[in-house]
Amino acid sequence: MKNSILFAGMILLAASCSSESDVTVSTPESGKATVNVRVDNFTIEQEEFASVRGATRATSALAEYTNVKAITLAFYAGTEEVYKATQLRADATTFTTFGEFSTPLSIGSYTMVVLGYGSDSEITLTSPTAAAYTSDKGRETFVATQTVNVTSTADLNLTAELSRVVTRLRVRSTDDMPTNVAKVTIQVSAGGISFNPTTGLATVNTGLTNEVAATSGFGRTASFNTYFFLASDEQTVNVTITVFDASDNVLFSKALTSVPMKRNRCTEVTGKLFSSSATASAFTVTTDWLTDHVVEF
Repeated sequence: MKNSILFAGMILLAASCSSESDVTVSTPESGKATVNVRVDNFTIEQEEFASVRGATRATSALAEYTNVKAITLAFYAGTEEVYKATQLRADATTFTTFGEFSTPLSIGSYTMVVLGYGSDSEITLTSPTAAAYTSDKGRETFVATQTVNVTSTADLNLTAELSRVVTRLRVRSTDDMPTNVAKVTIQVSAGGISFNPTTGLATVNTGLTNEVAATSGFGRTASFNTYFFLASDEQTVNVTITVFDASDNVLFSKALTSVPMKRNRCTEVTGKLFSSSATASAFTVTTDWLTDHVVEF
């Protein structure tokens, strides 16, 4: 997927004890192939908004990219789920080595779905075309899907790449946060936190509201992030930012229209947030993850 951070190296390893890097697995079940899945290094790619000129690449180990807090691997035979497992980075009981999986699969054709995401709460994955954050807000999310054909009981070696499929909205104040601020809500008019892993696009387009507690930042500028999925690769949304006190009284509210969003891109809206005299037209918009693109309102 263009303009994305790519996880490189989903390698299905043969079960062997010939070196310390091998994955030890149990004896394969009769008539099934043992599939060992390893999520390893990934590639960071940045490029200009409208072209590939100036693209840069770098690699990093999965263990070093702590924004990925969980990995879910699933195999589907048609609509039937035949295997699914989730590893949580913070819970060592869910894995032996974070990013390594092993499962037997019968001869047949499968759809493999891999999700890497920045939440300690498991994503609800029900099919290759349906997944959602249900108990948590949207977070940074990477996805790969591909067809896997098991034709014999021999170990199978495959590769896959995970691509970032979310967009990020960052609201940054240029004025200091007052001490009576208790929380901030960021409401967007489109997109959602349910998505299709095969396309990486939102399966709902009704928008969402992200609530952020103001637990720190008093007396200085503040920023708030909201991750969500778009219904298309590029989309414009309306954004309403509301600031509340501890009694849920509205202190300040700003409304921005036609804010440009793009998958694998962060759009930052910047301006005076904690001032009644400031207007939404005073905000500016900057996008990154790809090369910066600035829009003034």
